[in-house]
Amino acid sequence: MEQRFNPLSEISSANGRKFSGYAATFGTMSSPDALPFREVIKRGAFTRCLRDSNAVMLLNHDPNMLLGKQSAGTLRLAEDERGLRVECDLPESPLGDNVRAAIARRDLDGMSFGFVADDDEWTDEQDAVTGERYSLRTIRSFRSLADVSVCTFPAYPGTSANVRNMFPGGVPAEIRSRFPQLTSKSARESVEKRHASDFREYLRGARRAEDVRAASNDYFGRPIPPETYTGGPSGGASGVLVPAEFGRNVMANAVKQTSGFLLDPNVVTLDQSGDYSLRGKVFPAWDLTATAAVRVGEVTQTDPNSYTAPPSYAKFAQSWIYRISLPVAIELLQDTGDEILAALSTAYGEAFARGVGADLINGQGSGSSQPSGLLTGAVDSTVSGAANLAFFTNLYFSLNRRHRADKKCAWVLTDSVYKKIRNLQDDDHRPLIHISEDGETLFGKPVYVSPDLNDFSASPSVTGKVVFGNLRHFLVRCSTMTVTKSMESAASGGIGDITRGEVLLSGRMRVDSTVHDASSGTVPPVLFASVTA
Repeated sequence: MEQRFNPLSEISSANGRKFSGYAATFGTMSSPDALPFREVIKRGAFTRCLRDSNAVMLLNHDPNMLLGKQSAGTLRLAEDERGLRVECDLPESPLGDNVRAAIARRDLDGMSFGFVADDDEWTDEQDAVTGERYSLRTIRSFRSLADVSVCTFPAYPGTSANVRNMFPGGVPAEIRSRFPQLTSKSARESVEKRHASDFREYLRGARRAEDVRAASNDYFGRPIPPETYTGGPSGGASGVLVPAEFGRNVMANAVKQTSGFLLDPNVVTLDQSGDYSLRGKVFPAWDLTATAAVRVGEVTQTDPNSYTAPPSYAKFAQSWIYRISLPVAIELLQDTGDEILAALSTAYGEAFARGVGADLINGQGSGSSQPSGLLTGAVDSTVSGAANLAFFTNLYFSLNRRHRADKKCAWVLTDSVYKKIRNLQDDDHRPLIHISEDGETLFGKPVYVSPDLNDFSASPSVTGKVVFGNLRHFLVRCSTMTVTKSMESAASGGIGDITRGEVLLSGRMRVDSTVHDASSGTVPPVLFASVTA
């Protein structure tokens, strides 16, 4: 059951003990303060539940504070053009007297109602003023109505106490799937263990994918969007979400490989969803490279046109699917111990790092079938030439100091360029590369080597690229991985041939990325330079 407070409700006490008001109003957008999504109730949503409801009216949802009941005729509920209208004959008792007095004094100035939703729709919307995207839940119909209550005030907005009051029967699965932060750590851990056990059974062949999805639905809601259920080579197999620990191991192995460092939250800004869907999202930012607070008087009025740092929004509206298929002996899967799961997570991590990492470096973004890569979003520093001390010094100082000062400012270069730097010295004949337990740095900034970056060549003459910038502005989004098991024989002796005692395990992940430059190129956060032999 859920509970919602209606701060716009009207309550009044007239004709002695007769109470009237609105527990809910149609078409009114909820405040975003209490929950990480917004809600709106459509006209007609109460029609079904009012047909056979026997709701009660309470004070602050306390069952010991009964004010009226439908079956007794002391509570009357009706749906009109505005919302759910409530009429109640307050009891001739100290409780009734206190409530009537509190209403007259406006100490009680709102109503709420307890419900179970029957038909709701989730959409991704965008605020017309701020441009911020948010999830909107439109409730079309209520399954049941437990009570209506007059309330002193809602629980403290934005607190865990408020969440508990809004979901006294526990957070519904659909909402948990979209906003896992609303559940407790112990509850998440318990369900993750149960899902991990189901996943092992699925790999062993002891449980069907649809059974695993149904079991995990209690926590994850809808783990995989319906359009992705057909994921096998023949289009008939269906995948399941990997357990949380398995997914973390995949990502941990990915960041160790080639360009996989671009999936490391310590290197870039990484946003990983809790399920396979990668819904649209907006990241706000401001160009603060030349912005400073101004000193004003105590009573100085705010000028709405005086801002000096207009907002910039990185908008993600799509994602790209990456897949890696691995043939595995059926015999091995009969014993899904830690060894086989570790081997799978290592293999998936390395494969995703290679495929995803290459696009995170060079992806062309808009108009292509790839994310927008780091090199694509970088701005030409106009620095070019041989990889020597002057080359790296000029590139270093081409980047704005504010971006250079960020902890995520780093170098990205090829192995060939790295080899040249290892032989370089500064003016005091010290190695240009500094090596420590924390890694390698150039001018105090971390160095990452990527084989996917354009490399230089002396013969034939090819210009390579070196990237230097604030990688905090490189936004990478990825979904939780899914695994699809396919047992049919592959054509022409291909992999995953059941006649050879093998099955095909196909892992999938959604990814998108972009360089977010709030200055629109004036003070770019990421630069590249052209290097020759």
